[in-house]
Amino acid sequence: CVRFLGKQWYQRRVRGEQLREFLPQFKSLSNEVEKTKKKTQRREEARRADQEGKKVRGILTTMHFLSKLTMELKEQLLTGLNGLTLNETEMTLLDQFYSLTDSSNAKFSELEGSIEAVSGHILGFVERKEKEMCEGVMYSEVAALFDRLH
Repeated sequence: CVRFLGKQWYQRRVRGEQLREFLPQFKSLSNEVEKTKKKTQRREEARRADQEGKKVRGILTTMHFLSKLTMELKEQLLTGLNGLTLNETEMTLLDQFYSLTDSSNAKFSELEGSIEAVSGHILGFVERKEKEMCEGVMYSEVAALFDRLH
């Protein structure tokens, strides 16, 4: 019985020493996993920030183009400007989009609701949603028209 207990004790001691030898490797692997997780998290945050930046640039570009659509420019686009000609339907589409995204005439008491609606339309446009903007017109169609203008 003593010999059996001695043998068990010896085997446990050997296993313990073997495990101690592997401990630095386990720690190293654990550190590598943590580093990889942190890198992945930073990449994901950078990707999200880049997507948000693209949305903001898209919104600002859209607002810039809409602010430049004067009657004179519209007439030039109808007759042809720099090789680009738009038809009446496309001009009407631009006018509709402008009216949906213009909050300048909103009363102060209605401003928050107006901005909420405008931001929904602009995000639909920037994200090129296959969602109806107005009767029979999708945001993706408006975005394609802006691509031609840009």
